[in-house]
Amino acid sequence: MGKDSMKEFIDEATYSSEVLAYIVANVDKLNPVDALIFTTMLIKFGKDAENIYFKLKRKNRETRTTEIKFEG
Repeated sequence: MGKDSMKEFIDEATYSSEVLAYIVANVDKLNPVDALIFTTMLIKFGKDAENIYFKLKRKNRETRTTEIKFEG
């Protein structure tokens, strides 16, 4: 990967992270259709990233259990 390609890759990753953070911070303002689309995208991401997730869990000697806390 050339220098320009690497910069473009990093810029795209940074932009995507900013988009995700903004949507998550404002998720309560989404209409039902956009909320469904966003949730579907998160599910797809989770499935795509699952292999990396479990590799990191094993490397960090953590269990597969995820603790979910609900705030109310």
